[in-house]
Amino acid sequence: MPWLVRCRSVATLLPVSRRRYKFLDNRGRARLAIVCLSIMGLLNLVSLGYLLFCYLNEGDPILQRLGGFEQGFHWVNLGMLVLTAIAFLRWIRRAYENAGATGLRMENEPGYAVWCWFVPILHLWGPFVIVGAVHGHAMREQARWVPRLWWATYLGSGIVARVSQVMMEGVKTMSDWHVALSWGALGDAMAVISAVLAVVVVRATTVHTGKLSTEVADVFGDAAAKSPQSTTSTNAANDVS
Repeated sequence: MPWLVRCRSVATLLPVSRRRYKFLDNRGRARLAIVCLSIMGLLNLVSLGYLLFCYLNEGDPILQRLGGFEQGFHWVNLGMLVLTAIAFLRWIRRAYENAGATGLRMENEPGYAVWCWFVPILHLWGPFVIVGAVHGHAMREQARWVPRLWWATYLGSGIVARVSQVMMEGVKTMSDWHVALSWGALGDAMAVISAVLAVVVVRATTVHTGKLSTEVADVFGDAAAKSPQSTTSTNAANDVS
């Protein structure tokens, strides 16, 4: 019978860990993270355009006047990077807990989704495991390539940017300068792609986790509705806009 099939499919969403997690509305944090990520993407796009302008206008007098702009842009970019990190970490912590409330097997406490970013070596794969698990759970294992490509471009942009910085410090000829600018432009391009993919991950994860919460409440009725993990599930499926 259709209803029995549905019950079997949704039954797998119930928490398997001993601790029961409370579902909390994550749309506000998702909106803030999306805004910050979008601004970071625009800043990286501006940086990309600036590097391409420098590459194509070698010896132009206007480049000498852009020294102040470059320094000011650096501080703006750094400040926005800190705000984006805070917004994203607040979102992923709650998203991880909400995933536990809708049936994801929780291997770690929700706080792990934050501090794994700051532990050397672990930060190279720990955050990806968390984001990939949360996104895959919400999307029911569909579009798994999105978090993978996001993490690849995120790590790649940082590595390429560091290479560009080292090369820029050792510039001796105009050819060296061009090569360093090319690496910098590549890093900015990867950062733009990473920001776009992060927005996709945040929005899709938030929307579909809300839908999972609603399904659990619908199938298991009042008992699920009264349980901690289904609190605020009625409105959680609305689109993040």
